Amino acid sequence: MGNLEREVRMLQEVRHPSVVRLLEVFDEGADSIFLVTQFAAGGDLFDAVAAEGAWPEGRAKTAIFLLLDAVAHLHRLGIVHRDIKPENILLTCDTKSDAGNSHGSAETRGHHESLLLADLGFARYETDLSNSRQNGVPLCGTPEYMAPEIVLAARHAALVKTGGSQNSVRGNSSSLLPVDRAADVWAVGVVAFVVLGGYLPFGSADDGADNELLFERIAVSALSVE
Repeated sequence: MGNLEREVRMLQEVRHPSVVRLLEVFDEGADSIFLVTQFAAGGDLFDAVAAEGAWPEGRAKTAIFLLLDAVAHLHRLGIVHRDIKPENILLTCDTKSDAGNSHGSAETRGHHESLLLADLGFARYETDLSNSRQNGVPLCGTPEYMAPEIVLAARHAALVKTGGSQNSVRGNSSSLLPVDRAADVWAVGVVAFVVLGGYLPFGSADDGADNELLFERIAVSALSVE
């Protein structure tokens, strides 16, 4: 099963208010397939935090609750996302407009804000991951959000040499890569840190850190707390 075919199948299977909905698929032939998904007017979480800075605890708590609920739904269906990050979390309202709204209290502004977990391009069924470990599991995801067990396995196998910040990466195969539900949960924790702190806990290539330095920090849980 190809990646796009798998993603379409998963999106058709998933029914959750915090996972982006697939509305239509247009197969134009000649390798041209268009997916029509639910519209999210607020852009993605990464841009929102970059523009606004750290979120208040109450707002962040609601966002992480919704994200955890979405991830739990995927896991109940036997799906591991494998690339949870703020860029793949969409907001269903325009937070910039809400922030400038002078009506109501700070607590009530943005009351209708919700989020959608999107981009299942790297997602896999757990059964596929279990079977593929026989022949090796390709490294994928975004370095800043990778779990320590994946980082340690990747470093051991020398799968990742260099890479840019905030870019999903792939590598060669290794039977050591423990890509499972726990990796998704770790990534949610990193997202929670970003939302509450306004920055990445282990740095990024934008700060001059290459993948090797990021992996070293993640492996020893060397948090950068400002």
